[in-house]
Amino acid sequence: MPRSAWIIGLLLGIGLTAPSVAPSTNWIADGGTSRSERFSPLDQINVTNVSRLSKSWEVQVGGGEPSATPLVVDGVMYVQGPGYDIAALDAATGRVLWRYAYAGAEARSVGRGNASARSGAAGTGRGLALGSGQLYFGTRSGEVVGVDATSGIERWRTAVREIEEFDRT
Repeated sequence: MPRSAWIIGLLLGIGLTAPSVAPSTNWIADGGTSRSERFSPLDQINVTNVSRLSKSWEVQVGGGEPSATPLVVDGVMYVQGPGYDIAALDAATGRVLWRYAYAGAEARSVGRGNASARSGAAGTGRGLALGSGQLYFGTRSGEVVGVDATSGIERWRTAVREIEEFDRT
């Protein structure tokens, strides 16, 4: 399996323990914040100790590479893998808290020997959004899905695509 197919957690090998995550240190969106600033105020890793980083844990999510930037909220890392699968991990230890497997037709098409899935044409998530205690994601087939962030249980799914043909003239 390629190294990129694993989520790897790094902690400093200098005796630091995982701190409790303050709200300002959450990574709530692809760019870190709702303003996509791509900046973290965390300062435990810096130019003087970066060479002492070592792998602390790794977890495989689905059957391939993670498809988007993980979210980290209150010490929980949410990772979306291939086929829209999601894993919730303890960010400090890598312990799997729960897994969610999307059961749509697109997810079933992802697998070995499926060239369109390997190229990202089907079943590849574009990332997660978090709000009101739920994770949200969209599918290429035009569904939006809500998954409970605490339990990993799918709460709802709705089509947001055109389901009836109409005259566009």
